[in-house]
Amino acid sequence: MGTVRKIGDEYYIEFYARGLLYQQKAGKDKRKAEVLLQEVETKIQQGEMGTMVRDVDLDVFWETFKRYTHQTYSPPTHLRFQDIIGDFQAFQQKEFPRLQKLSEVTPRIMERYRLWLEQAAKISHPPLKRKTLNFRLRLMREIWKYAITLGYLNDNPAFHTKFFDDRDNIVPLTLSVDEQNKLLACCEDPLKYGVEFILATGVLWGELVQLKWEDVNTQERTIKVMAPLGSKTIVPQRSIPIDHKAHKILEGCKGKDRTYIFPFPKQGGEAVALPQFSFCLLRHTFAREVLKKGIDLFDLNKLFGYCDIARVMRYACFHFERSEK
Repeated sequence: MGTVRKIGDEYYIEFYARGLLYQQKAGKDKRKAEVLLQEVETKIQQGEMGTMVRDVDLDVFWETFKRYTHQTYSPPTHLRFQDIIGDFQAFQQKEFPRLQKLSEVTPRIMERYRLWLEQAAKISHPPLKRKTLNFRLRLMREIWKYAITLGYLNDNPAFHTKFFDDRDNIVPLTLSVDEQNKLLACCEDPLKYGVEFILATGVLWGELVQLKWEDVNTQERTIKVMAPLGSKTIVPQRSIPIDHKAHKILEGCKGKDRTYIFPFPKQGGEAVALPQFSFCLLRHTFAREVLKKGIDLFDLNKLFGYCDIARVMRYACFHFERSEK
C-alpha cells in the first residue's frame, strides 16, 4: 500500500512498483492526493507501468534521504549528511536556481559544484583543506548512490568528478605481508589467533577480548561486536561478516574456553593490557587490504563502527591507491 505524505505545503504520494519506491507530487489538496494514489495503485495492479515517470523533485529526495540517514546512521553522521545537503542547496540556489528534478543533476553540474567548493575554500577563514573538500565530494557520491538504489538515477553524477590532490594527507602506518608473518611467528596462542582475527576483521583489541561464542551467528555467518566500555567514538553494537579466513580462525579457537573466544589471561577480573600500537597497525592494515579489494569507505565504516563517518576518511589514501591502478 502507498502513502500520502505532506512536505511543506504540498502533498506527495509514495508507492512501490517493480521493487522500487516512487514519489510523485500531488498538489495541495489531500483528498486529490488520495484519489491520485488510488488511481496509481490500480494502474500498478493492471500492469500499466508505462504511464509513470521515474523522477522526483530534489526537495522530496532530500527529505527522503534525511529520513534514511536518520534511520541508518548514527547521529553525528546523520548531521554530516544534513550539512552537505545544505551546502549543495546553497550552491544550487546560486549557480542553478532553476534546478528542480533529481534527473537534472548531471556530471557537468557536479563539476561546477567542485569548482564552487574550490572557490569557497579560498575565501574561507581559515582556508578549507583539500581533504575536507574531498570529504564533501565523497558524501555527495554516497547521496547519489542512494538515489540509484531507489531507481531515480542510472548513473552516479559525482563519480565522474575528480577528487582534489591531497598528497600531503598523512598515510596510516600498515604492515607488509612479511611483517605480518614475522609478528605472527613471535606470538603464541591465544594471542596469535587474536592477531590473525584482527587482520581478518578489523575489530579493536578492546572488542576482541569481549567476544563470546554466543555472539557468533553460524547461519548468517556474522559475529556481534560490542564497543569497548566507555567508548564514545564507536557504536555500542554492530554485526560484521565472517569470511572464510575468520571462520577458520574461529574453528581453531574451539574447545579452549566455553565462554570467551579468545581466553586471554586475567588479572583482577580484567583482561591483561597489551601494547596498543601494534593493534592499531593491524586495524590500519585491514583497512588497506579491504579497500584495495573494492569496498568503499562507507562500507569500511560499517565494519569499523565509527559514530562519525569522518573518522574513516583517514583511509582515503588507500582508496586513491586502488582507484589509480
